[in-house]
Amino acid sequence: MKKTILFLTINFIFLATHYLLAQVCKDYVPNEWRDNRYTDYGNGTVIDNKTTLMWKKCIQGLSGNNCEGTSIKYNWEEALQLANNHSFASHDDWRLPNIKELGSLASHHCYEPSINESIFPNTPSDYFWSSSPDSLSLNSRFSNSSLNSQVNNSSLNLQVNNSSVNLQLNNSSVNSQVNNSSLNSQPNNSSLNSQPNNSSYSWLLRFYSGSISSYDRSKDYYVRLVRSGQ
Repeated sequence: MKKTILFLTINFIFLATHYLLAQVCKDYVPNEWRDNRYTDYGNGTVIDNKTTLMWKKCIQGLSGNNCEGTSIKYNWEEALQLANNHSFASHDDWRLPNIKELGSLASHHCYEPSINESIFPNTPSDYFWSSSPDSLSLNSRFSNSSLNSQVNNSSLNLQVNNSSVNLQLNNSSVNSQVNNSSLNSQPNNSSLNSQPNNSSYSWLLRFYSGSISSYDRSKDYYVRLVRSGQ
């Protein structure tokens, strides 16, 4: 009797977990990511017939028709190097997609993950790197950075050409004096920078819902490579 109860409990947990992890689709949103939009060549590559881009069917670390294995995360520089040195399916011109290209895979019809799962199986509902730099990376996620956006405690004072814009938010302040601040317009020091090549942030897409964010390039996230044309 106890064994039977244990068996039923384990099966219930498995089914409940499977249900919770299942992709959710919205019937009221037009589905522009149907299977017939894509051509699966059966060699690990897929053509998007709408954009004419060729994608790797699996993210890095996974392989086979069902994309099995252990997925690998990379920081942004590692992802670029991977793409530059990558040869797959008789092509050696693979690259990291820009944020617009990556966004073309993100289905607004479904979420968790927001992608056609029959074409791109085992895609994590997580962040993926794009090649696009965030040249003005004043980002709302500052938990580990020099500018802390604790809204209840701080103020932001931006000194620009002898004038200042001050946002007072209770008691403390973060000041961007150009020569001294950790939030600085100097290209070598800044996370707020108009020089794309010197920015320390780049854009990612989260395949939970298709949202985009800008993050520090030193962080590790997933990668799916692309190439142009046939």
